[in-house]
Amino acid sequence: MKNDLTFRYTLHQAAFWTAFCCSYSFAATFLLAKGFSTASVGFVLFGASFLSFALQPLLASRADRSKRNLIPVFMTGLALTAALLFALLRFVPLPRLCFCLLYVVAVAFLDMQIPLLNSIIVYFGSRGWRISYNVGRGIGTLSFAGASLLVGYALQYYDPDVMLLLAIAASLLFAFISLSYPAAAKGSVISGQQLRGESCSLPLFMRKYKWYMFSVLGVLFIALVHIMTETYMINLAQHLGGGSADVGIALCWATLIEAPVLLLFGRFHSRFGSYRLLVFAGFAYVAKMLMFVLATDVRHLYFIELMQGITYSFHSPVQMYYAQECTGLDDMVKGQSVITAAYSLGNALGNLFGGIMIEGLGLYPMLYSSIVIAAMGTAVFLVAVPRALRQGRRAGRSEI
Repeated sequence: MKNDLTFRYTLHQAAFWTAFCCSYSFAATFLLAKGFSTASVGFVLFGASFLSFALQPLLASRADRSKRNLIPVFMTGLALTAALLFALLRFVPLPRLCFCLLYVVAVAFLDMQIPLLNSIIVYFGSRGWRISYNVGRGIGTLSFAGASLLVGYALQYYDPDVMLLLAIAASLLFAFISLSYPAAAKGSVISGQQLRGESCSLPLFMRKYKWYMFSVLGVLFIALVHIMTETYMINLAQHLGGGSADVGIALCWATLIEAPVLLLFGRFHSRFGSYRLLVFAGFAYVAKMLMFVLATDVRHLYFIELMQGITYSFHSPVQMYYAQECTGLDDMVKGQSVITAAYSLGNALGNLFGGIMIEGLGLYPMLYSSIVIAAMGTAVFLVAVPRALRQGRRAGRSEI
Protein backbone atom coordinates (compact mmCIF):
# COMPACT_ATOMS: atom_id res chain seq x y z
CA MET A 1 0.00 0.00 0.00
CA LYS A 2 1.21 3.47 -0.89
CA ASN A 3 0.27 4.93 2.49
CA ASP A 4 1.61 2.03 4.58
CA LEU A 5 4.62 2.86 6.74
CA THR A 6 4.55 -0.25 8.95
CA PHE A 7 7.54 -1.98 7.31
CA ARG A 8 9.64 1.17 7.55
CA TYR A 9 8.62 1.73 11.16
CA THR A 10 9.41 -1.91 11.99
CA LEU A 11 12.96 -1.50 10.67
CA HIS A 12 13.17 1.75 12.63
CA GLN A 13 12.24 0.02 15.88
CA ALA A 14 14.62 -2.88 15.18
CA ALA A 15 17.57 -0.53 14.61
CA PHE A 16 16.74 1.51 17.70
CA TRP A 17 16.41 -1.41 20.13
CA THR A 18 19.61 -2.99 18.83
CA ALA A 19 21.50 0.27 19.47
CA PHE A 20 19.78 0.73 22.83
CA CYS A 21 20.62 -2.81 23.96
CA CYS A 22 24.28 -2.36 23.06
CA SER A 23 24.76 1.06 24.62
CA TYR A 24 22.37 1.10 27.60
CA SER A 25 21.20 -2.32 28.68
CA PHE A 26 24.76 -3.66 28.88
CA ALA A 27 26.29 -0.36 29.98
CA ALA A 28 27.05 -1.57 33.51
CA THR A 29 28.70 -4.76 32.23
CA PHE A 30 30.69 -2.79 29.65
CA LEU A 31 31.82 -0.06 32.06
CA LEU A 32 32.71 -2.54 34.81
CA ALA A 33 34.86 -4.38 32.24
CA LYS A 34 36.53 -1.02 31.51
CA GLY A 35 37.52 -0.72 35.17
CA PHE A 36 34.75 1.55 36.49
CA SER A 37 33.34 0.98 39.98
CA THR A 38 29.65 0.24 40.52
CA ALA A 39 29.09 3.73 41.93
CA SER A 40 30.87 5.29 38.92
CA VAL A 41 28.62 3.31 36.58
CA GLY A 42 25.64 4.70 38.47
CA PHE A 43 26.85 8.29 38.02
CA VAL A 44 27.52 7.81 34.29
CA LEU A 45 24.09 6.33 33.59
CA PHE A 46 22.45 8.89 35.86
CA GLY A 47 24.03 11.62 33.73
CA ALA A 48 22.79 10.04 30.49
CA SER A 49 19.22 9.56 31.70
CA PHE A 50 19.06 12.97 33.37
CA LEU A 51 20.31 14.71 30.23
CA SER A 52 17.65 12.90 28.22
CA PHE A 53 15.03 13.89 30.82
CA ALA A 54 16.07 17.56 30.65
CA LEU A 55 16.16 17.84 26.85
CA GLN A 56 13.05 15.86 25.87
CA PRO A 57 10.44 18.53 26.76
CA LEU A 58 12.46 21.21 24.93
CA LEU A 59 12.67 19.04 21.83
CA ALA A 60 8.95 18.29 22.07
CA SER A 61 8.01 21.97 22.34
CA ARG A 62 10.02 22.73 19.21
CA ALA A 63 8.36 19.87 17.31
CA ASP A 64 4.84 20.80 18.47
CA ARG A 65 5.19 24.48 17.53
CA SER A 66 6.76 23.96 14.11
CA LYS A 67 4.65 24.14 10.95
CA ARG A 68 6.87 21.42 9.46
CA ASN A 69 7.22 17.79 10.48
CA LEU A 70 10.54 18.00 12.33
CA ILE A 71 10.35 14.60 14.01
CA PRO A 72 12.39 12.69 11.33
CA VAL A 73 14.90 15.56 11.23
CA PHE A 74 15.44 15.40 14.99
CA MET A 75 15.73 11.61 14.84
CA THR A 76 18.38 11.75 12.15
CA GLY A 77 20.47 14.39 13.91
CA LEU A 78 20.38 12.59 17.26
CA ALA A 79 21.27 9.20 15.72
CA LEU A 80 24.17 10.56 13.65
CA THR A 81 25.59 12.38 16.65
CA ALA A 82 25.33 9.23 18.78
CA ALA A 83 27.08 7.18 16.07
CA LEU A 84 29.90 9.74 15.87
CA LEU A 85 30.37 9.72 19.64
CA PHE A 86 30.41 5.91 19.77
CA ALA A 87 33.07 5.96 17.04
CA LEU A 88 35.21 8.37 19.05
CA LEU A 89 34.84 6.12 22.10
CA ARG A 90 35.91 3.09 20.07
CA PHE A 91 38.75 4.44 17.97
CA VAL A 92 40.23 7.41 19.86
CA PRO A 93 42.16 7.00 23.15
CA LEU A 94 40.44 9.30 25.63
CA PRO A 95 40.98 10.35 29.26
CA ARG A 96 38.49 8.70 31.60
CA LEU A 97 36.51 11.91 32.25
CA CYS A 98 36.20 12.65 28.52
CA PHE A 99 35.18 9.02 27.90
CA CYS A 100 32.43 9.35 30.50
CA LEU A 101 31.11 12.63 29.10
CA LEU A 102 30.94 11.35 25.52
CA TYR A 103 29.24 8.15 26.67
CA VAL A 104 26.69 10.17 28.64
CA VAL A 105 25.76 12.30 25.61
CA ALA A 106 25.66 9.36 23.17
CA VAL A 107 23.34 7.30 25.37
CA ALA A 108 21.16 10.33 26.18
CA PHE A 109 20.69 11.09 22.47
CA LEU A 110 19.59 7.51 21.85
CA ASP A 111 17.20 7.58 24.81
CA MET A 112 15.61 10.76 23.43
CA GLN A 113 14.45 8.80 20.38
CA ILE A 114 11.76 6.94 22.36
CA PRO A 115 9.13 9.75 22.53
CA LEU A 116 9.89 10.61 18.92
CA LEU A 117 9.24 7.00 17.85
CA ASN A 118 5.91 7.22 19.69
CA SER A 119 5.04 10.64 18.29
CA ILE A 120 5.71 9.64 14.69
CA ILE A 121 2.98 6.99 15.08
CA VAL A 122 0.49 9.65 16.17
CA TYR A 123 1.64 12.13 13.53
CA PHE A 124 1.29 9.89 10.49
CA GLY A 125 -1.56 7.77 11.85
CA SER A 126 -3.70 10.86 12.42
CA ARG A 127 -3.11 11.90 8.82
CA GLY A 128 -4.37 8.73 7.20
CA TRP A 129 -1.15 6.71 6.95
CA ARG A 130 -1.20 3.08 8.06
CA ILE A 131 1.51 2.47 10.65
CA SER A 132 1.36 -0.24 13.34
CA TYR A 133 3.04 0.49 16.66
CA ASN A 134 2.46 -3.04 17.96
CA VAL A 135 4.13 -4.80 15.01
CA GLY A 136 7.07 -2.40 15.05
CA ARG A 137 7.57 -2.66 18.80
CA GLY A 138 7.26 -6.46 18.72
CA ILE A 139 9.92 -6.86 16.03
CA GLY A 140 12.07 -4.31 17.85
CA THR A 141 11.90 -6.56 20.90
CA LEU A 142 13.08 -9.57 18.89
CA SER A 143 16.02 -7.48 17.67
CA PHE A 144 16.79 -6.65 21.29
CA ALA A 145 16.74 -10.38 22.09
CA GLY A 146 19.30 -11.18 19.39
CA ALA A 147 21.51 -8.27 20.43
CA SER A 148 21.30 -9.37 24.09
CA LEU A 149 22.71 -12.82 23.34
CA LEU A 150 25.41 -11.45 21.04
CA VAL A 151 26.57 -8.68 23.38
CA GLY A 152 26.35 -10.87 26.50
CA TYR A 153 28.70 -13.48 25.06
CA ALA A 154 30.97 -10.87 23.44
CA LEU A 155 31.49 -9.09 26.75
CA GLN A 156 32.30 -12.34 28.55
CA TYR A 157 34.56 -13.99 25.99
CA TYR A 158 35.81 -11.27 23.59
CA ASP A 159 36.74 -7.58 23.43
CA PRO A 160 34.12 -5.38 25.16
CA ASP A 161 34.51 -2.79 22.36
CA VAL A 162 32.50 -5.09 20.08
CA MET A 163 29.50 -3.53 21.81
CA LEU A 164 30.44 -0.08 20.49
CA LEU A 165 30.79 -1.34 16.91
CA LEU A 166 27.27 -2.75 17.01
CA ALA A 167 25.96 0.51 18.48
CA ILE A 168 27.59 2.49 15.64
CA ALA A 169 26.10 0.27 12.93
CA ALA A 170 22.61 0.29 14.46
CA SER A 171 22.66 4.08 15.00
CA LEU A 172 23.65 4.72 11.37
CA LEU A 173 20.87 2.42 10.14
CA PHE A 174 18.40 4.26 12.37
CA ALA A 175 19.50 7.62 10.91
CA PHE A 176 19.12 6.35 7.34
CA ILE A 177 15.58 5.10 8.00
CA SER A 178 14.68 8.40 9.70
CA LEU A 179 15.48 10.27 6.49
CA SER A 180 13.14 8.06 4.45
CA TYR A 181 9.82 9.19 5.98
CA PRO A 182 7.54 11.16 3.65
CA ALA A 183 6.58 14.78 4.20
CA ALA A 184 3.09 15.32 5.68
CA ALA A 185 1.60 18.76 6.00
CA LYS A 186 0.85 19.84 9.55
CA GLY A 187 -2.76 20.88 9.92
CA SER A 188 -4.12 18.22 7.53
CA VAL A 189 -7.60 16.82 8.17
CA ILE A 190 -7.51 14.33 11.04
CA SER A 191 -10.54 12.05 11.24
CA GLY A 192 -12.79 14.92 10.27
CA GLN A 193 -11.18 17.40 12.66
CA GLN A 194 -8.51 20.04 12.32
CA LEU A 195 -5.69 20.64 14.70
CA ARG A 196 -7.13 23.14 17.12
CA GLY A 197 -4.28 25.61 17.37
CA GLU A 198 -0.91 26.29 18.94
CA SER A 199 0.72 23.93 21.40
CA CYS A 200 0.77 25.30 24.95
CA SER A 201 4.00 26.07 26.83
CA LEU A 202 5.39 23.52 29.27
CA PRO A 203 4.27 25.41 32.44
CA LEU A 204 0.76 25.79 30.99
CA PHE A 205 0.81 22.13 29.97
CA MET A 206 1.58 21.15 33.58
CA ARG A 207 -1.36 23.20 34.89
CA LYS A 208 -3.69 22.10 32.12
CA TYR A 209 -3.01 18.38 32.68
CA LYS A 210 -2.33 18.31 36.42
CA TRP A 211 -3.65 14.78 37.06
CA TYR A 212 -1.70 13.51 34.08
CA MET A 213 1.42 15.12 35.51
CA PHE A 214 0.77 13.48 38.89
CA SER A 215 0.19 10.09 37.29
CA VAL A 216 3.56 10.15 35.51
CA LEU A 217 5.14 10.10 38.97
CA GLY A 218 4.01 6.47 39.08
CA VAL A 219 5.77 5.90 35.76
CA LEU A 220 8.90 7.38 37.31
CA PHE A 221 8.75 5.00 40.30
CA ILE A 222 8.23 1.94 38.12
CA ALA A 223 11.03 3.01 35.77
CA LEU A 224 13.31 3.41 38.78
CA VAL A 225 12.88 -0.17 39.98
CA HIS A 226 12.90 -1.61 36.46
CA ILE A 227 16.21 -0.03 35.49
CA MET A 228 17.76 -0.60 38.91
CA THR A 229 17.41 -4.36 38.58
CA GLU A 230 18.10 -4.52 34.83
CA THR A 231 21.26 -2.37 34.92
CA TYR A 232 22.74 -4.13 37.94
CA MET A 233 21.65 -7.63 37.00
CA ILE A 234 25.33 -8.32 36.36
CA ASN A 235 25.94 -7.77 40.09
CA LEU A 236 23.13 -10.15 41.00
CA ALA A 237 24.34 -12.72 38.45
CA GLN A 238 27.87 -12.59 39.85
CA HIS A 239 26.52 -12.89 43.39
CA LEU A 240 24.64 -16.04 42.33
CA GLY A 241 27.70 -17.53 40.59
CA GLY A 242 27.13 -16.36 36.98
CA GLY A 243 28.45 -13.73 34.56
CA SER A 244 27.60 -11.51 31.59
CA ALA A 245 26.61 -14.49 29.43
CA ASP A 246 23.92 -15.32 32.00
CA VAL A 247 22.73 -11.71 31.87
CA GLY A 248 22.51 -12.00 28.08
CA ILE A 249 20.48 -15.20 28.33
CA ALA A 250 18.15 -13.68 30.94
CA LEU A 251 17.56 -10.56 28.83
CA CYS A 252 17.00 -12.71 25.76
CA TRP A 253 14.36 -14.74 27.63
CA ALA A 254 12.75 -11.47 28.69
CA THR A 255 12.56 -10.05 25.20
CA LEU A 256 11.33 -13.29 23.64
CA ILE A 257 8.37 -13.33 26.04
CA GLU A 258 7.81 -9.61 25.41
CA ALA A 259 7.53 -9.95 21.63
CA PRO A 260 4.17 -11.77 21.35
CA VAL A 261 2.66 -9.55 24.06
CA LEU A 262 3.74 -6.41 22.24
CA LEU A 263 2.47 -7.72 18.91
CA LEU A 264 -0.95 -8.29 20.48
CA PHE A 265 -0.88 -5.27 22.75
CA GLY A 266 -3.55 -3.40 20.80
CA ARG A 267 -6.01 -6.15 21.67
CA PHE A 268 -5.00 -6.09 25.33
CA HIS A 269 -5.49 -2.34 25.42
CA SER A 270 -8.86 -2.49 23.67
CA ARG A 271 -10.09 -5.05 26.18
CA PHE A 272 -8.64 -3.78 29.45
CA GLY A 273 -7.78 -0.09 28.92
CA SER A 274 -4.86 1.97 30.16
CA TYR A 275 -5.90 2.08 33.83
CA ARG A 276 -6.13 -1.67 34.36
CA LEU A 277 -2.94 -2.37 32.43
CA LEU A 278 -0.92 0.22 34.37
CA VAL A 279 -2.20 -1.02 37.74
CA PHE A 280 -1.70 -4.69 36.84
CA ALA A 281 1.86 -3.99 35.65
CA GLY A 282 2.53 -2.13 38.91
CA PHE A 283 1.48 -5.11 41.04
CA ALA A 284 3.46 -7.44 38.77
CA TYR A 285 6.58 -5.32 39.33
CA VAL A 286 6.13 -5.65 43.09
CA ALA A 287 6.02 -9.45 42.67
CA LYS A 288 9.05 -9.42 40.36
CA MET A 289 11.15 -7.41 42.82
CA LEU A 290 10.25 -9.90 45.55
CA MET A 291 11.34 -12.77 43.30
CA PHE A 292 14.75 -11.13 42.82
CA VAL A 293 15.15 -11.04 46.61
CA LEU A 294 14.27 -14.73 46.90
CA ALA A 295 16.54 -15.95 44.03
CA THR A 296 19.22 -18.44 45.14
CA ASP A 297 20.65 -19.62 41.80
CA VAL A 298 21.72 -17.73 38.68
CA ARG A 299 19.30 -19.81 36.61
CA HIS A 300 16.46 -18.31 38.61
CA LEU A 301 17.14 -15.05 36.76
CA TYR A 302 16.07 -16.67 33.49
CA PHE A 303 12.63 -17.45 34.90
CA ILE A 304 12.25 -14.16 36.77
CA GLU A 305 12.85 -12.30 33.51
CA LEU A 306 9.85 -14.11 32.02
CA MET A 307 7.85 -11.71 34.20
CA GLN A 308 8.68 -9.11 31.53
CA GLY A 309 5.62 -10.43 29.70
CA ILE A 310 3.35 -8.81 32.31
CA THR A 311 5.58 -6.04 33.67
CA TYR A 312 7.53 -4.08 31.05
CA SER A 313 5.45 -5.45 28.16
CA PHE A 314 2.34 -3.85 29.65
CA HIS A 315 3.91 -0.80 31.28
CA SER A 316 5.98 0.44 28.32
CA PRO A 317 3.59 0.42 25.31
CA VAL A 318 0.56 1.57 27.31
CA GLN A 319 2.34 4.87 27.90
CA MET A 320 1.84 5.91 24.28
CA TYR A 321 -1.89 5.17 24.42
CA TYR A 322 -2.26 6.73 27.85
CA ALA A 323 -0.51 9.98 26.86
CA GLN A 324 -2.75 10.32 23.82
CA GLU A 325 -5.86 9.68 25.93
CA CYS A 326 -4.97 12.37 28.45
CA THR A 327 -3.63 15.20 26.26
CA GLY A 328 -4.85 17.18 23.27
CA LEU A 329 -3.64 16.55 19.74
CA ASP A 330 -1.88 19.92 19.59
CA ASP A 331 0.26 18.76 22.51
CA MET A 332 0.83 15.25 21.22
CA VAL A 333 4.65 15.40 21.12
CA LYS A 334 4.81 17.15 24.47
CA GLY A 335 2.41 14.62 26.00
CA GLN A 336 4.56 11.73 24.79
CA SER A 337 7.72 13.54 25.81
CA VAL A 338 6.57 14.29 29.35
CA ILE A 339 5.77 10.67 30.14
CA THR A 340 8.98 9.48 28.48
CA ALA A 341 10.94 12.19 30.32
CA ALA A 342 9.48 10.89 33.58
CA TYR A 343 10.61 7.41 32.58
CA SER A 344 14.08 8.80 31.76
CA LEU A 345 14.27 10.55 35.13
CA GLY A 346 13.25 7.30 36.81
CA ASN A 347 16.04 5.57 34.89
CA ALA A 348 18.48 8.26 35.99
CA LEU A 349 17.54 7.97 39.65
CA GLY A 350 17.47 4.17 39.47
CA ASN A 351 20.96 3.99 37.99
CA LEU A 352 22.33 6.47 40.55
CA PHE A 353 20.46 5.05 43.54
CA GLY A 354 21.23 1.45 42.60
CA GLY A 355 24.96 2.07 42.12
CA ILE A 356 25.31 3.98 45.38
CA MET A 357 23.23 1.44 47.31
CA ILE A 358 25.24 -1.54 46.05
CA GLU A 359 28.56 0.19 46.66
CA GLY A 360 27.62 1.50 50.12
CA LEU A 361 25.12 -0.96 51.60
CA GLY A 362 25.15 -4.02 49.38
CA LEU A 363 22.97 -5.71 46.78
CA TYR A 364 20.05 -6.80 48.94
CA PRO A 365 19.22 -3.44 50.54
CA MET A 366 18.83 -2.19 46.97
CA LEU A 367 16.50 -5.06 46.13
CA TYR A 368 14.41 -4.58 49.28
CA SER A 369 14.00 -0.88 48.48
CA SER A 370 12.82 -1.77 44.98
CA ILE A 371 9.81 -3.61 46.43
CA VAL A 372 8.74 -0.50 48.38
CA ILE A 373 9.22 1.86 45.41
CA ALA A 374 7.24 -0.42 43.07
CA ALA A 375 4.39 -0.41 45.59
CA MET A 376 4.51 3.41 45.70
CA GLY A 377 4.24 3.59 41.91
CA THR A 378 1.25 1.27 41.92
CA ALA A 379 -0.46 3.42 44.56
CA VAL A 380 -0.01 6.51 42.38
CA PHE A 381 -1.63 4.71 39.44
CA LEU A 382 -4.60 3.72 41.59
CA VAL A 383 -5.21 7.32 42.65
CA ALA A 384 -4.21 9.47 39.66
CA VAL A 385 -4.86 7.55 36.44
CA PRO A 386 -8.71 7.47 36.62
CA ARG A 387 -8.76 11.24 37.25
CA ALA A 388 -6.30 11.94 34.43
CA LEU A 389 -8.41 9.89 31.99
CA ARG A 390 -11.59 11.73 33.03
CA GLN A 391 -9.79 15.02 32.53
CA GLY A 392 -8.74 13.89 29.06
CA ARG A 393 -12.31 12.91 28.13
CA ARG A 394 -13.60 16.28 29.28
CA ALA A 395 -11.04 17.96 27.05
CA GLY A 396 -12.68 16.14 24.13
CA ARG A 397 -9.51 14.75 22.65
CA SER A 398 -9.58 11.88 20.13
CA GLU A 399 -8.20 8.42 20.81
CA ILE A 400 -5.72 6.42 18.84
